[in-house]
Amino acid sequence: MCPKDRTTVTLAELLLEENEVVPWQLQDARNYQERKGGTLARALVRLGFVKDEVITDLRLHPRDISETF
Repeated sequence: MCPKDRTTVTLAELLLEENEVVPWQLQDARNYQERKGGTLARALVRLGFVKDEVITDLRLHPRDISETF
């Protein structure tokens, strides 16, 4: 079993790969999520870092995303 064979990606990894967010935005969103609860996607949208449409498009992305939106 090799870690490189992993076929799922996290929402954060995909957003970074697609240049939709930068690392500091992810950290701010994680801090918000920790304080307020909810999903990372919701935190990113509420903070204005990502539009709902981007999250919806990622749901249709051909790769398996390992986090719940």
